Amino acid sequence: MYPEGSKRLKDRLYLNDGKGHFTKSLKALPENNGNKSCVRVCDIDGDGDMDLYVVSGGAEFAEGDKLYQDRLYKNDGKGRFSKAINALPAETNNGSCVIALDYDGDGDMDLFVGGGVMPGRFPLHDKSMLLQNNNGVFKDVINEVAPGINDAGIINGAVWADIDGDKVNELIITGEWMAPTIFKMKNGVFEKINAGLDAYTGWWNCIKAVDVDGDGDLDLIVGNRGTNSRVTADLKHPCTMYAKDFDGNGSYDAVMGYYIGDKCYPMFSRDQLIDQMPMFRKKYVRYKYYAGKTMDDIFTADQKKGMNIFTSGTFESGIFINDGNGTFHFQPFPEKAQLSTINDLIAEDIDGDGIKDILVAGNSNDADVATGNYDATAALFLKGTGKGNFIAVPKIEGPSMRGEIRRIIYLKENKCFIFLKNNDAAQLFSGP
Repeated sequence: MYPEGSKRLKDRLYLNDGKGHFTKSLKALPENNGNKSCVRVCDIDGDGDMDLYVVSGGAEFAEGDKLYQDRLYKNDGKGRFSKAINALPAETNNGSCVIALDYDGDGDMDLFVGGGVMPGRFPLHDKSMLLQNNNGVFKDVINEVAPGINDAGIINGAVWADIDGDKVNELIITGEWMAPTIFKMKNGVFEKINAGLDAYTGWWNCIKAVDVDGDGDLDLIVGNRGTNSRVTADLKHPCTMYAKDFDGNGSYDAVMGYYIGDKCYPMFSRDQLIDQMPMFRKKYVRYKYYAGKTMDDIFTADQKKGMNIFTSGTFESGIFINDGNGTFHFQPFPEKAQLSTINDLIAEDIDGDGIKDILVAGNSNDADVATGNYDATAALFLKGTGKGNFIAVPKIEGPSMRGEIRRIIYLKENKCFIFLKNNDAAQLFSGP
């Protein structure tokens, strides 16, 4: 196990003794250098042991900082890791996630690295990478092989799976201010396919491809922001963001709005708007002048020229059920699973009844003070009843689950779960 973490935390490698007990390795470890958004354990060089790819991200550094450089560590077969020099292209992308995939069918593992938020310019997204493996040296070929991915959004999750049953995997990505998007390889290039998902823009945090209804095709399980918030949205009345350097001071400004009836109003109070853009102090000298103003009222026609508009119409977490004809329909989780964010999930037959269950984990303290923390549900067990339906079991017997859970690791052979938290110790939970 190699948990990702902050630049302030020393990297640690924990070895499983096969019985569910972990000891900290005293062997050579990767250096601590930058934030770790995600770590992928896979056999990069085909020698039979597991190597480490470390994604550097988190938007804590300035745009273009060299600390965003990802790293690759080779395993000598005895648990000692050494940094692979000149194996990766030079880059300064704020990465968010990584998956291994043999997209070109040459027998070795290539890598897709999702681009997170552009530092200091939310909600713009940073670049993603498709790293082609050429005898252990990687080349970023995304502009040639998958150019459309870099127009998608802030990518938080990706899977490599055969969605349409043709024995060829597709690349599925999802993230913030975007809909889950499927890319299929055609004539050597990944092209976006229409699967009925475009309307479901959200603040998606994670995605897994699993056959939850037992019909033989893969469905998409997705974790979202949740509905227990002052930030509301639906497909006809999406959460909306106007973004641009409105006051010309070199910083990227973003103003979020929500609908009341058929009008979109700013989430900012007058004081919050002026704090971000002091130019509005003269326009809204008194609170009454700002009261009742819509998003379109605030900005002049000239100010709106060239601005970017972002929308999210879905905050529920749930499952996109594969209809088997190339399209999907959305089935939200039970209400108890919508009380907080879902940052990660696993789908397994956890209780041993032969039916897939889902364990979700989340919470987030990244919201502003006026919105408040999303901390109502650290973990929740969704018991499968068959045919894709789930019942929320509100209490997990065992250790108290609190805090911001970012990842779940399921050790199936040991029947236990490891919950990795933000700024807190990991917790291990024994399953049934």
